[in-house]
Amino acid sequence: MDTYLAFLIGEEMKKETEGSTKTKVVKRLLPYLETIGDFDFPYQPGLKEKEVIKDSAA
Repeated sequence: MDTYLAFLIGEEMKKETEGSTKTKVVKRLLPYLETIGDFDFPYQPGLKEKEVIKDSAA
């Protein structure tokens, strides 16, 4: 029972986060959502991809 409840709560939290992100993108009139994986690091040689990814996980 506890495992099932934890699963349901986790799914609800995930749904709320996804909905919040989509709402923010729409409200700011952004054409699409980009992630760090979509970023063109070779275009910005001053940014070190590994450091940016490490810092974003913190």
